[in-house]
Amino acid sequence: MWGYYANGFKGIAIEINVDENAVKEIKYLDKISDVADLAQGSDDAKAKELLARKLRAWEHEHEYRFLGTSGHEDCEIGKITAVYFGNPYGGIYKKNQEEIYNHSEALRCYNCHKSALIQVANRSDIKCASVKIVTARSANGEESLAVSEDEQLT
Repeated sequence: MWGYYANGFKGIAIEINVDENAVKEIKYLDKISDVADLAQGSDDAKAKELLARKLRAWEHEHEYRFLGTSGHEDCEIGKITAVYFGNPYGGIYKKNQEEIYNHSEALRCYNCHKSALIQVANRSDIKCASVKIVTARSANGEESLAVSEDEQLT
């Protein structure tokens, strides 16, 4: 998911402990059905069923979604247990990482926001860690990229 949603690893992932009954496992299908094909029920039930579907090409995400009904109120979906920060360049360029950051306003901004979020998380006893991309080898010997916790942040 980091590759799709974390802006070149300049993003965060928030780990939330949720009630399993509050989230819906996504169904991956070869074709997303038309709304008319949905089961009978209220518009709300049909919307939730439709929003819990994705094309099979995304099955590798193993996604769950929180689908609630609310007006404009906030919805608490669970307790935040950890915050994982992307580590642009993953230490690959350790020799000149400081120089890269000094010449990139986006990375300096990311680090500033990251520091502020770490302070807030630490006050609430929420774990913070940076993550990096690593090469993983499956049981059958195939290599793939994976995300691994790099270091605890305080």
